[in-house]
Amino acid sequence: MTEKLAGVISASDEDYIDQLIENDSVIHEKWEEMQSIMGKDSMTNNTHKGSPPWRIKGKTAKQIRFYSWSRGVAACLVLLVLFSIGYTFLNRSSKEEPLIVTVESPSDHISLQLSDGQEINLSNSEGSIQSGDIVLENENQTLSFSATELAGHSSDKHNINTLSVPVGMDFRVNLADGTIVWLNSTTEIKFPFKFSSTIREVEVNGEAYFEVAKDSKRPFIVHLPESDIEVLGTAFNINSYEPGTEKVALVEGAVKIKTPESITNITPGTELMYIKGKGISHTSFDSKEILGWQKGIFYFYDAGLPKICNVIPRWFGIDVVLDNPSIEAKRFAGILDKNQPIEIFLEDLQTITDIEYYFEKGGKELHFRVPE
Repeated sequence: MTEKLAGVISASDEDYIDQLIENDSVIHEKWEEMQSIMGKDSMTNNTHKGSPPWRIKGKTAKQIRFYSWSRGVAACLVLLVLFSIGYTFLNRSSKEEPLIVTVESPSDHISLQLSDGQEINLSNSEGSIQSGDIVLENENQTLSFSATELAGHSSDKHNINTLSVPVGMDFRVNLADGTIVWLNSTTEIKFPFKFSSTIREVEVNGEAYFEVAKDSKRPFIVHLPESDIEVLGTAFNINSYEPGTEKVALVEGAVKIKTPESITNITPGTELMYIKGKGISHTSFDSKEILGWQKGIFYFYDAGLPKICNVIPRWFGIDVVLDNPSIEAKRFAGILDKNQPIEIFLEDLQTITDIEYYFEKGGKELHFRVPE
């Protein structure tokens, strides 16, 4: 629906949503609600596919033009608050302490800390890298090494390397068994150059997507801060950014997650969320949304501003301060594009809502406020 409103929807997707709007009363009602909030005149199922400008309700002096998806997804930034879902306000005093959202980066570059203490700056080291008896290949934001070159290398549990991805970047690692790991920003993975003959183990803190090579004789274990994930061969996304909360979204295959309280199997198309002390919950998920970060796209729906602000420090290296705690209660839907300047996102937010922004500390601290 969001893409349809923006005029950036594909023909097949528009046919699909048009059928739902026509035949499903709940979808039809939601569509009518979205159009009403947008203040659009009369959007029908024959909506023009392209980049038409329109006037936002209450903003007659301004128009926002949407550009085609193929021109850098710039249009998606404007979708931040195309439809606000049930604006609600907390009855709080403006004198309350502001909410500060900040993220610490593990480093200022892509760093590989070897088990012997040597550190390699992968941001500045392209091509082949010789380290003792190991030859690493660092090409196209991907680190790889072959098992044949590691035939004599120890698989001792103490020979663990640590790869850290900083703010605003992502990086891939091709492990010795053929498993592919794609790491999001401010994420750390610990792994050996060679797995043992009985088990494959890595440790992750942050967000990562795994395509695990099949090996029926050696289970693959991902250790998270609060749980362990066991697979044989599968594709899944893990997210442990929020302390005490871990999410596992299974794309294909089978996954078993072990927490201090239980052992649970996950089926494809299901995202499991474990909250320390509260247990496990299951929901279905849209893989485009869950894996959007791989393209630098963050999708959010009915989300509070703090959730959006948690992404901004990781992707843009900017701390965020909510001057008015009451704006935490506002809900938004849309898309944030890491590949576009943050100012585009902020201008669209300010245009469509009553939320203003300004920078302090030389542009390193972003503030949101509601004007008095």
